[in-house]
Amino acid sequence: ILLSSLSILLIFDFLFFFFDYSYPTALEMVATGKINAKPLITHTYNLEQAVEAFAHAKSGKGGAIKVMIHCGSDE
Repeated sequence: ILLSSLSILLIFDFLFFFFDYSYPTALEMVATGKINAKPLITHTYNLEQAVEAFAHAKSGKGGAIKVMIHCGSDE
């Protein structure tokens, strides 16, 4: 059991390290247009539909990959 717990801990440490250092790079690539993230957004909701949007994202129904909630009127 100790070995399993240690293995799980090491996996979480690796994932945290990977996420911590790759997220800013990925965000920059999307922001500069190097990566087009629009095809990943499969469903959109307005802010008033946020509860429904989270439920949809959680269920994955309808092929939901990324569910976007628009928070402003200009979007």
